[in-house]
Amino acid sequence: MFVLSDNVIHLIGGGLGGALGATITCPLELIKVRLQSTTGIKGNSTKFNTDLQENVIKNDSTNRNNFSKVGPSSINEKYKIFEENKFSKLNKQKNDGKMHVKRFQILRVASAAREIMLNEGGWRSLYKGLIPLVSAVVPSKCIYFYTFHWALKTFNDSSIFIPNTVGAYMSASAVGGMSCLIVCNPIQVVRTRVQLSNGKMSIIQCVIHTAKYEGIQGFYRGFVASSYGISESMITFAMYYKMKERLHKFWENWEGFSIFGTNFSKDWCVHSVCGGTSKFVGVALTYPHEIVRTRTREMGTYRKIGFWRHLLEIYREGGYRAMYRGIDVQMMRTVPNTAICLATYELVVKKLNQYFHKN
Repeated sequence: MFVLSDNVIHLIGGGLGGALGATITCPLELIKVRLQSTTGIKGNSTKFNTDLQENVIKNDSTNRNNFSKVGPSSINEKYKIFEENKFSKLNKQKNDGKMHVKRFQILRVASAAREIMLNEGGWRSLYKGLIPLVSAVVPSKCIYFYTFHWALKTFNDSSIFIPNTVGAYMSASAVGGMSCLIVCNPIQVVRTRVQLSNGKMSIIQCVIHTAKYEGIQGFYRGFVASSYGISESMITFAMYYKMKERLHKFWENWEGFSIFGTNFSKDWCVHSVCGGTSKFVGVALTYPHEIVRTRTREMGTYRKIGFWRHLLEIYREGGYRAMYRGIDVQMMRTVPNTAICLATYELVVKKLNQYFHKN
């Protein structure tokens, strides 16, 4: 009989769990991305960004030619003034001279969803970006759980860590996070830009636009911010596995429960509770990096100013509230998403192990 290896079983379980969780929580993901962006719920205009990008490129080339005629001592100062003027005009065009930070913080999820549906074509607009979202989540979860399981097994078999300790879990999570980030960042950029568009931007149009105006580096916008975000998965998975061990011992004789004829096993309940709780803690501790990541992936607004300076600018917009803008929606999305993903992952891995390794 054909036998799957342990790593492949974890790959399949991660992919199925990620796909199910992402599909169920897609509307909340869309609202979260809009709240994190500089444009808010209204989103970007595709035509505006195309024209803006052309003007930025044209102005860049014109000003660089002008700077070549100026002495070296004044180039940096003049270019700095040019950059400040360029992006102050950009923000003025996009937000009519205002950064509506407070407005977007107090929007409820229901009113945000209603605004998107009224302005962008009904309930289907809430699932804008579902295909690139699932296309990003499935390979990223497959890669993550495959490399995580491989790295954890390697660390447990070596003398570097004591087997199944917090250090081993966090290190394996870092390996998995960096692996899927390198492979899947371009898909995440396309997904974010499609969700931020308030027009009918297809995946192909987004890919062509990004490649034409930004090149290969355009598909790796937000890479540095996402690298800081690996700490979130490190916290989440270390906490998840330790909580799972404790709860399995605590509920050793419990068989689960039933609601409306649906049976929920002890394993499903434990994995859901541990997954949701650990994700809540991980997001709460590391959320500001997501604001920076979303901003750097927007069309026509990217500036090479570094992660920490970008974070400082967000803080100047509205203090700590701006740094945690959209976290309520993120919690509503990511906690059930992670609970569903990890519970499904554990169930699939268990069933596949029983089928292929029953001897």
